[in-house]
Amino acid sequence: MLRVRISQFLDQRLQAPPGGMVGAFSFGLALTMVATDAAAAWGVRHAEKRFRGFGEIARRAPYLSRVLLVLLAAYMARHG
Repeated sequence: MLRVRISQFLDQRLQAPPGGMVGAFSFGLALTMVATDAAAAWGVRHAEKRFRGFGEIARRAPYLSRVLLVLLAAYMARHG
């Protein structure tokens, strides 16, 4: 009987509150996104200094991405 009460007490104490878990996840996600964006901005600035045509390639990248996504969609539509 005492063993059951102790295990119930410990089970209740060991459960993390959902708000804390959500807050920790949100903070970690925000930190990761900010760090990734900062690294990408630094990388673009560094690449523009080293490679002459990088700005033009970067401006055309969304069009290439669009073409690849359309091709992927066509493949998926055809082959399921």
